Order: sequence, then C-alpha cells, then structure tokens
Amino acid sequence: MNSAIARLPIPLPPLSNETLDSYLPRLAQRNYLARSGGLFKLRGTELRLALHQLTGVSDIGLATALPQVRFSEDRERWPHLNLAVSARAPIRPACRLCAATRGTGSDTKVFASHEQVICQQHRRWVGAGILKCSADQQFSIAPVGEVSRANVRHQHLIKTYGRGSTHQRFHDAVAALMHWHDWPIFARDPRIQQRRNQLRIQAASSTRDPRDVAAWYPNAVAFTALLLSYDRASEGHTGMQRRETLRSAVDRFELDVVVGLRPSGATSPFIALLLANDRQATTNEHAEVEVADGRRHRCRLAY
Repeated sequence: MNSAIARLPIPLPPLSNETLDSYLPRLAQRNYLARSGGLFKLRGTELRLALHQLTGVSDIGLATALPQVRFSEDRERWPHLNLAVSARAPIRPACRLCAATRGTGSDTKVFASHEQVICQQHRRWVGAGILKCSADQQFSIAPVGEVSRANVRHQHLIKTYGRGSTHQRFHDAVAALMHWHDWPIFARDPRIQQRRNQLRIQAASSTRDPRDVAAWYPNAVAFTALLLSYDRASEGHTGMQRRETLRSAVDRFELDVVVGLRPSGATSPFIALLLANDRQATTNEHAEVEVADGRRHRCRLAY
C-alpha cells in the first residue's frame, strides 16, 4: 500500500484495547474490503500508518487503542502508555454496550488485564483472565455497589504492591476461594448472601457462573489484600515475629475474607499460601495456629 491511501467511507475507530483479529475484519466488512487485500498483509509501523490514513485516527490514538501496533518508542513519546494494557494480556469479549455504541457486534474482542472485570462506563460485569465471562453472560452490577468499590480497591492494590505481585496473589486468592466455594460456611457469609440476593442468583450456583463470581469477587480482593500485606509484613521476620504475623493473618481472614471460616492446618489453601512465601524461614522454624475448636496446630514454616 502506498502513501496516498484514500480515507474509507466508514472510518470505524477501534475500541479501547481491541485486538487486530477483531478490528481489521470489522473495518473491512463495513467498507466492503477483501480480507485477502493488502491491509491484512501489513505489520508494524506500516500497518499503523495505513490505519491512520484509512480512518483518520491519530497516531497516538491508534497506539493507545491497539496494543498490537504499539512499540517501545511510543512509551517514551507518550508516557501514559506505560500503564496501558499490553498485547500479552488475556483476550475477552468487549463490553456489549460499548460495542453497540460503536456499531459493532458481540464478537468484538479486546485485551484485558486481570483486574478489568468491570466496564466502568456501563457498570457491567465483563470478566477477565481466570474470571471468564462470555458476551452473552455480561450483566449489570448497578445494584451491587460493593463490587464496583472492590474493583477500585483492586486497582489501588496494583498501584501499592505492583502489577506482578497483585496478579499472582489474586490468582492465589481466587483458587483458594473456589476450593471453599461449596462449603456451607462460605454460603453463610452474610456479605456473599447479600450480593447473591442483589444479583438474583441461587446459593448453589457453579463456581464458574459469572454472577456468582461477581458475588464473591469483593472477598477475593480482600483476600488478595491480606496476602499482599502479609508478604510485606513478614519480610525479614523470623521466629516469634513470624508466628505473630501468621496468627494475625489468620485472625484477619476470618473477619475480612470469609466470615466464620478460620483456616487451619498446613494443608489449608490459606496456610499453604502464607507458608509458601516465607522464603527466609529455616527448616527448624515452626508456627502454631489456633484452629476452630481452640486446639493449636504446629506446622513447619520452611517451604
């Protein structure tokens, strides 16, 4: 394609963080372009230049909206791109309402980082990463303000502890909560009960039901915060200090994560997650954790 490309009759702009496999076909379809044409053969800076000429979207606009035509030098020119979603992020369906306002279908796909489970503009649950949600399963979270507030907290954790650590600990938290999901005490948590009622779902819903996931998403964020704070608080601790930090984390779990659930035993997902991060422990260090009936469990701190 040469430098004198005519503007398309319908110069559709991309959605935020849209994939090229989503954007190029719908741009071609609306303008009756052959998918075997030159646009689909371009890569890198040539593709971005062609899209600029075809659609009129600015260079910075394309670099911001399309992670696959964003390059390292762009981050120096436009610092806001340092915080943008990368092309290595998982792919999920775009918010259907966002897609509808741009005249696109429900098959539009975007890159989304693990915390982007909500469309903030339309207050809809869209899922991301391991919390999958198809386009047909998206729903409004307007009646459940706690879910939106948890997402704000999730973003704050990333700013405080870093994206990598938060991502890992969020995955840890979700896996553990899925382990406990079918336990009666999990369903009895009054906060989960309230959110399930607000979302009009049954207590027996599957762990993969997006509505049920949204109901316990604030618990997952609270769990993530607890794990991250424990990691930071336990740095350099040995002996008695580590025992006190571990005991405090167990106390906080019962209050902040799942009401009434007090993890105990080295095989508990929660205890295992805490002990797994104690990198400086010696093989002779142990901690005692009180279990629900008042007995104490002695477990090795080295992992």
